[in-house]
Amino acid sequence: MNTLASTSTSASDSILLYNATILSFCSNSQQNKQAMYQAIYIEDGKIVEIGTNENILKKFSHSSLPKIKKNQNKIQIIDLKNKFVLPGFIESHAHILGIGRMKLRLNVNNLSCEDEMVQKVLDYYYYNCNCNSNSFNKNNSHWILGRGWDQNRWDKKELPTNQKLSKAIPDTPVLLTRVDGHAALANKCALNLAGIGKYTKDPDGGKIIRNSNSDSNPKQEGEPTGILIDNAIDLVRKIIPQETIEEKRQFLKLAIEECLKMGVTSLVEAQTDQELLTLIKEFEKNGELKIKVHPLYDGFDQNHRSIKLFLDGALGSYGAYLQTPYNDRPSEIGLKTIEENKLFEIFCQAINNNIQIAAHALGDGAVTYFIDIYEKALAKTKVKEKDINDTKDIKDIESISRNLRFRIEHAELIDPRDIKRIKNLGLILSMQPTHCTSDMHWINERIGEIRSKERFCIWKTLLNENITLAFGTDAPIESLNPFDTIYAAITRQDKLLQWRADGGFNEKEKLSIGETIKAMTMDAAYSIFQEDNIGSLSIGKAADLIVIDKNIFDENIIKNNPSEILNSKVLMTMVNGKVHYQNI
Repeated sequence: MNTLASTSTSASDSILLYNATILSFCSNSQQNKQAMYQAIYIEDGKIVEIGTNENILKKFSHSSLPKIKKNQNKIQIIDLKNKFVLPGFIESHAHILGIGRMKLRLNVNNLSCEDEMVQKVLDYYYYNCNCNSNSFNKNNSHWILGRGWDQNRWDKKELPTNQKLSKAIPDTPVLLTRVDGHAALANKCALNLAGIGKYTKDPDGGKIIRNSNSDSNPKQEGEPTGILIDNAIDLVRKIIPQETIEEKRQFLKLAIEECLKMGVTSLVEAQTDQELLTLIKEFEKNGELKIKVHPLYDGFDQNHRSIKLFLDGALGSYGAYLQTPYNDRPSEIGLKTIEENKLFEIFCQAINNNIQIAAHALGDGAVTYFIDIYEKALAKTKVKEKDINDTKDIKDIESISRNLRFRIEHAELIDPRDIKRIKNLGLILSMQPTHCTSDMHWINERIGEIRSKERFCIWKTLLNENITLAFGTDAPIESLNPFDTIYAAITRQDKLLQWRADGGFNEKEKLSIGETIKAMTMDAAYSIFQEDNIGSLSIGKAADLIVIDKNIFDENIIKNNPSEILNSKVLMTMVNGKVHYQNI
C-alpha cells in the first residue's frame, strides 16, 4: 500500500533467538491481550515459529534444520540471556528529514528564556563566521536556521519579538521555527528580504503578528513583531536558498541511523513531497533504506495511497482551531487553514478513488470540522439519492468509512460529543503522548481547566470506546525515543520537568503498558494497512523486532519506578530478519 520497505527483504542466514522474554499479541482484536514466549525462529526475513526454548531449539537445531530447508547456509543461534524482545516500534507520525536535519542544525530547544536563545544564535553566528570568514554572509546567501524554541517553557511565557534578535544579528537573515513547526521568529533582516512590512496582508491560513497600540512608540503600531504563524512562515521560507540533494541525502542517512538506534523499524513520513519520495526510493534501490517508510503525500494527488492535509495550526502558537475562544486570548479561536468547499471536494475525490486522508486537526474545532465535512462527502459520493436518516443507509456510510481508514493527526482536543461519530466512522486517531506532557504545564491557562479535563489528550476515554489509536512522536518536534512515549502515556508526567501532581496530569486518561505498546505496534500497523505484515511477532509476519535490556512490563517497574522505562536501552534492531543495529 505504497509503503517503501527496507531493502533487506531477507537475510542470508536464518536466526534463532532464545532465552528471552518475547512479547507477542494474541490477535488483531481491540482487546489488549499479550502473550509471552521464550524463543523465536526466523527464516527468509519472516517469523517461522515462536514458542518455548525447548520446543524451538529442538525443532530448529543444527541437526534438524536441514530437514526444514536443504539449501540453508547456516543458522545463527543467539542466546539473549533473559533480555526482552518487542515488535519493532512503528513511528506513526514523524518528519524523517527533520530528524536528520536536527543533528546538524541550530537547536534552540530546552532553553529557559529568550535571552538564552539569542545568545545561542549569536554563538552559532560567530562560530560559523570564523570557520567560513570568506563566504558566510556574502550576498545574504547564508541564513541562520534553527528550531525548537517554546515560550511556554521560558520564565516569561510570552511569544518573543525580534527586537533582541535583530540587534544581536542585524545583517544576516535568521529564521527560528517554534518547536511545533507552526510558528517562527524572523529577524528584521529576514523580514526585509521577504518584503514583509506594516502593510503586508496576512496570507490565507496564516497570520503576521504585529505590534499593538503603543503610547511610547506609536510609529511601531502595526509593524511585524517577527512572529509568523502557519502559512505566513512560507512568506520567508520561499526565499531561503534550497537545501541541496546531497544535504538531504545526509539528513536521510542520519535519520535512518537514529531510528534503528531507537528501535524504530517503520516510520510514517508525515509530509512527503515528490523530491523526498524520489530520494527514499533511491535509498531503497541502493540498499540504504534499512527501515520501512510509509509516506503521507503532502496535498491531494490521486497517484498516492495516503495523503496529508492541514486543517489548523498548533495550541502553543494559538493556531489550533477551537470551537470557542482561547481562555487567555478571548478574541481568538485559531486558524482554519483549508476552506470548506476545497476540503469537501478533496474528501469526495479521496472516497471515490479509495485514497486515505491523514489530516492535521489539533483543536476541537478542527476535529469537528473534519467530521462534519467528511460525513457530507460520504453521503454525497457513496449513498447518492438515499435517505441518510435511514438506519441501513447510515450503516452503509459507516462501513465505507471504516474501509477507508481516514486518520486524524494529533487530535489533542476532542469534543466529547464527537467521540461516537469518530467511533462509528472508524476514524483512526494518530496521537503523540509526549505532546500531552509538553503542553500540560500551560494547557489549563490556554483553554481553561474544564475544557482541558474533558477534551485534552483523552486517550483512555477513546480506547474505552474501541477507537483505534496510533502513537508516534512528531519528531523532531518531540524526541523520537519510543520510551519517552511509553513513559508519557502510562504516567502523564513530564520526564524533563518532573510533573508529580496527583499521579499525573488528568490521571484518569493514563494507559496501561499493554495499551500503549499496542498503539505503537499493532494498531500503528493497522493505520497504514500493514497489519498483516508487521506490528506483532506472529508466524508469517516480517521479522521486525528489537531487543531491549529490561522487561518494561515488570509490575515492580510499572508501579514503583516507571521512570526506569526512560533508561531502557535498545540492544538490537532487526528489520526483515537482518540485524541493522547492535549494542550488546
